[in-house]
Amino acid sequence: MNESGRSEYRGSLGRTRNGSVLVLSIIILTFMLVVALSFLSSAILQQRSSLSTGNSVKAFQNADSAVEMVLYQIYKASPTPTTINSIVSNIRTITGDTSVTCASGVIGSTAKGWTVTFFKGNEGELAMSCTESSLRTTVSVIRAQGSVGGTSRAVEVSVRTQ
Repeated sequence: MNESGRSEYRGSLGRTRNGSVLVLSIIILTFMLVVALSFLSSAILQQRSSLSTGNSVKAFQNADSAVEMVLYQIYKASPTPTTINSIVSNIRTITGDTSVTCASGVIGSTAKGWTVTFFKGNEGELAMSCTESSLRTTVSVIRAQGSVGGTSRAVEVSVRTQ
């Protein structure tokens, strides 16, 4: 014991080592904190990457589904829709999505996050208006774009005119 009545530990060289346990504990806790923060940072980055990938896949699926619905309406539906507006009407009925609209020959769903654009010829010009009725003979390319969480993906399909 020292003069103040506290016990002290003397190292092998006889020097007093007051507070060495505290310093060692702080160093170990600091190291553990750095390791924990690096794991947390890695987990956050992985979560963001996973969310981005998920949004990308959903956006692609939205675009793919939209182009498939339109192709079905043009080539398989019975009776065959006579205009783009009738395609919109059929899609609304089938899916129950009342947000499907046509504007300047572009079909879109604000609720599902997709648009479908029709092109004619090799020049890539927009094909038609919403009242266009010669879909099978004028449309050469159908392009659908899906959007989810700020991520957009597109599907473009070349169509053989009949």
